[in-house]
Amino acid sequence: MSQEERKDDGQGLTVVAIDKDKGSQHALKWAADRLVKKGETIILLHVNTKSNTIPNPMGSRVSVSDVHDNVASAYKSEMQAQNKEFFLPFRCFCTRKGVQCKNVVLDNPDVPKTIIEYVSQNGIENLVLGACSRSVFLR
Repeated sequence: MSQEERKDDGQGLTVVAIDKDKGSQHALKWAADRLVKKGETIILLHVNTKSNTIPNPMGSRVSVSDVHDNVASAYKSEMQAQNKEFFLPFRCFCTRKGVQCKNVVLDNPDVPKTIIEYVSQNGIENLVLGACSRSVFLR
């Protein structure tokens, strides 16, 4: 389905900004129930606020680019494993609902700015954010 056809349906690309809290799970459930149909795709967006540096035993921080290639590779593999584990419950939920999902991880300490830039640069029509209580989604 093209972007123009989706607009006619009132549908469009849907992004759910997720984090570790329960509000993210409620946001995904709400989006899956109301914004997408079976077989469509939800983009799961997580903004990593930690910088791309490796802790140094001496207390300072060293840039990944300054570390030997095999150490940097091991660090990147560890980060990928952590991301895979982080997204696992969300992916399982999408599978149960019959919805496709795509994981996007962006690194930036300014979460709101990062989300806004991603949405505007990628033509996203529906952005769902978590809330501290479930009642917000029920309204």
